[in-house]
Amino acid sequence: MSDSAAAENPAETLPALPIYVIHAGFMAERRQSITDQLGRAGLPFEFVLGNDPGAFDPEMVGTYIDPASRQSVGVHSCLLKHLSAYGTILARKQEEALIVEDDVLLEPGFRDRLEAVRREARGLAPPCSLQLGAANNRYTPPGQLRPGQLLYPARRVRATEAYIIGWREAELYLKAIAARPTRNPIDLVLNRLHRLLGIAVYWAEPPLLFQGSMTGRFSSAIEHAPRHRNRLYNRIKFAAHRFGKYHFRRFWSRLLPPRSR
Repeated sequence: MSDSAAAENPAETLPALPIYVIHAGFMAERRQSITDQLGRAGLPFEFVLGNDPGAFDPEMVGTYIDPASRQSVGVHSCLLKHLSAYGTILARKQEEALIVEDDVLLEPGFRDRLEAVRREARGLAPPCSLQLGAANNRYTPPGQLRPGQLLYPARRVRATEAYIIGWREAELYLKAIAARPTRNPIDLVLNRLHRLLGIAVYWAEPPLLFQGSMTGRFSSAIEHAPRHRNRLYNRIKFAAHRFGKYHFRRFWSRLLPPRSR
């Protein structure tokens, strides 16, 4: 993702960013939500369809999923859709592309903030993955934050609701999973592969979006909790975790004297 010319000239227009939306065709509410949000932001996108529960591509299943896997069909569907997006990015040799899941909720100013993150990423050496959201309420510790800095090294993905990779990362993922078919959800798969393949992970701070199935906006497509409980349960859990892990820690850090270096 390195581009010295763009880094030296921040006013230079960045190339259009391909956006792939992981989507299950039967989820009309999510489809309308993401279509409206990206439309308001003026960002073209492409749905990643196919591999809905009950309609998996048998070749992909045979190539990438361990027959001993006990994950739900929803988890397998999500995994296969992400892998399908990787295949498209690789086939089109795209230097960078954004993969988002269909239940994301964009923060205000998303388009401009996305451009700023992309510009900062020009100084990073590939292979790397830029994590834009914070569905699991993981944040860079306040003491590590620096004025004007947007991307911070991390040891793991936050979740897989939104991330930027390019064809090189996509190729590494696909080859590694084909060599060792997985039993795990996509986020755990990527955590293992990043360590194995030397792919650097960066978190955007503050996050550019959140995941609606975690915040309570949508029912989860893969959790086992009763559907009538998902939204209220997730709304309360997410709000409590965000207050403690984000707002309280930042408030507390302002009260403490800075550590000597």
